[in-house]
Amino acid sequence: MRQGKILIAEDNELNRENLAELLAENGYEVKTVCDGREGIEAFLEDKFDMVITDLRMPHVDGLEFLQYLKNANKDNIVIMITGHGTIDAAVESMKLGAFDFITKPIKEDLVKLSVDRAMSFAKLREENITLRVHLKERQNFDKMIGYSDCMQKVFNIIDKVSASDSTILIEGESGTGKELVARA
Repeated sequence: MRQGKILIAEDNELNRENLAELLAENGYEVKTVCDGREGIEAFLEDKFDMVITDLRMPHVDGLEFLQYLKNANKDNIVIMITGHGTIDAAVESMKLGAFDFITKPIKEDLVKLSVDRAMSFAKLREENITLRVHLKERQNFDKMIGYSDCMQKVFNIIDKVSASDSTILIEGESGTGKELVARA
C-alpha cells in the first residue's frame, strides 16, 4: 500500500540511497535527485506529498530549494536534513516553513517518525479543509428540508448563484422558504 510520494534531494549518494531504501521499505514511493536544481525540475514534472532535502548541496542549496517550494505552494511539506546542524540553520529553515530539521548521521527511527508525523499532518490538514467545505455547505442549507430530486436541483442552483455577486429576485408563496434561500 502506497503511503505517499516523496522527493529526496541529497548530494551524498550513500545518504540518498539509504533514505530512499528506508522510505520505500515503509511503503513510500520515492524519487531521488542530487541537488536543489534537479529537485526543482523533478518538482515541476511530478506531484509529491513531501520533500526531504539536504541543507548544503551544489548549484541550489536546501534553503533556496525550500524557498522555491514554499513560494510555489505554502502547504508543501519539507523536511530538512544536514550534517552541518547549527541552531541558526535550524531556525532559518523553520522560519522559511520547513516541517522538521534532522541532523546527520541519519537515524532511521527519527526519519520514520518525522515522515509519519508530516504525512499525518498533511492528511489532517486535507481533512480539515474538506470538513470546512462540507460544514459551510450544510450551514447554508441546514434549515431547508428536501431530499427529492427537485429540491436537490434547487440546492444546486442556490449553490451556484450564491457564489456570484448578482442581484437575485426570489419569488414564491408565503412560507416556502424564500428568506432561507436568500441567506444561503
